[in-house]
Amino acid sequence: MVGPTIDDAEIRRVAAEHIRMQGPAAVAWLTEQAKLAEASGDAEAAKTWREIAAAAAEILRDKSERMT
Repeated sequence: MVGPTIDDAEIRRVAAEHIRMQGPAAVAWLTEQAKLAEASGDAEAAKTWREIAAAAAEILRDKSERMT
Protein backbone atom coordinates (compact mmCIF):
# COMPACT_ATOMS: atom_id res chain seq x y z
CA MET A 1 0.00 0.00 0.00
CA VAL A 2 1.38 3.37 -0.99
CA GLY A 3 0.37 6.42 1.00
CA PRO A 4 -0.03 9.94 -0.29
CA THR A 5 3.11 11.60 -1.52
CA ILE A 6 4.26 14.90 -0.12
CA ASP A 7 5.60 17.44 -2.60
CA ASP A 8 8.90 19.28 -2.20
CA ALA A 9 7.24 22.53 -1.18
CA GLU A 10 5.42 20.80 1.67
CA ILE A 11 8.62 19.03 2.75
CA ARG A 12 10.41 22.39 2.94
CA ARG A 13 7.47 24.03 4.74
CA VAL A 14 7.44 21.32 7.41
CA ALA A 15 11.24 21.48 7.73
CA ALA A 16 11.14 25.26 8.15
CA GLU A 17 8.42 24.95 10.80
CA HIS A 18 10.53 22.50 12.79
CA ILE A 19 13.51 24.86 12.54
CA ARG A 20 11.35 27.70 13.85
CA MET A 21 10.27 25.55 16.80
CA GLN A 22 13.56 23.79 17.59
CA GLY A 23 16.37 25.70 15.92
CA PRO A 24 19.31 23.69 14.60
CA ALA A 25 18.35 20.77 16.89
CA ALA A 26 15.48 20.11 14.48
CA VAL A 27 17.71 18.09 12.17
CA ALA A 28 18.62 15.60 14.91
CA TRP A 29 14.99 15.38 16.06
CA LEU A 30 13.73 14.79 12.52
CA THR A 31 16.40 12.15 11.94
CA GLU A 32 15.33 10.41 15.15
CA GLN A 33 11.72 10.38 13.93
CA ALA A 34 12.92 8.64 10.75
CA LYS A 35 14.72 5.99 12.83
CA LEU A 36 11.68 5.44 15.03
CA ALA A 37 9.40 5.10 12.00
CA GLU A 38 11.79 2.63 10.41
CA ALA A 39 12.07 0.62 13.63
CA SER A 40 8.28 0.38 13.76
CA GLY A 41 8.20 -0.94 10.20
CA ASP A 42 6.83 2.20 8.54
CA ALA A 43 9.26 2.61 5.65
CA GLU A 44 7.18 5.30 3.92
CA ALA A 45 7.03 7.50 7.03
CA ALA A 46 10.75 6.94 7.60
CA LYS A 47 11.46 8.09 4.04
CA THR A 48 9.35 11.21 4.55
CA TRP A 49 11.05 12.07 7.87
CA ARG A 50 14.47 11.64 6.19
CA GLU A 51 13.41 13.98 3.38
CA ILE A 52 12.24 16.56 5.93
CA ALA A 53 15.50 16.22 7.89
CA ALA A 54 17.52 16.69 4.70
CA ALA A 55 15.48 19.76 3.78
CA ALA A 56 16.02 21.20 7.27
CA ALA A 57 19.76 20.64 7.00
CA GLU A 58 19.76 22.35 3.59
CA ILE A 59 17.76 25.33 4.91
CA LEU A 60 20.17 25.74 7.83
CA ARG A 61 23.19 25.39 5.53
CA ASP A 62 21.80 28.01 3.13
CA LYS A 63 21.03 30.33 6.03
CA SER A 64 24.56 29.90 7.39
CA GLU A 65 26.12 30.59 3.98
CA ARG A 66 24.13 33.81 3.62
CA MET A 67 25.39 34.99 7.01
CA THR A 68 29.07 34.65 6.01
